[in-house]
Amino acid sequence: MSDLLTNLGGRIHKFRKASNLTQAALAEKAEISVYYIGEIERGEASPSLGVLHDIAKALGVTMRDLLYFPSEQETPKEIIEEVVMRLRAGNVCDVEGLNLIREMVKRLAMESGDL
Repeated sequence: MSDLLTNLGGRIHKFRKASNLTQAALAEKAEISVYYIGEIERGEASPSLGVLHDIAKALGVTMRDLLYFPSEQETPKEIIEEVVMRLRAGNVCDVEGLNLIREMVKRLAMESGDL
């Protein structure tokens, strides 16, 4: 199991949970088997670009969303870009969640001297 596949599977899992979908519901929407979804989420399978496209479409996200792996030294600017991207893609959490994101970005920016 590679770190890349594990990270990809984890992101798909998080998007699926955020969309309140079961593996079976995602599999149906993406027109692939539920068993394959499980393998992908566990990092045990290497999906093709076509399958990733189908999963992204079923989740209502972009391929970029699925393939985005932040670095350990992500800057506040990069965090803000990620949040903006998700908002534009329609991956919006509730107002309380958005306020939490804003506060976290502010604190990171203050710590790094960007604000």
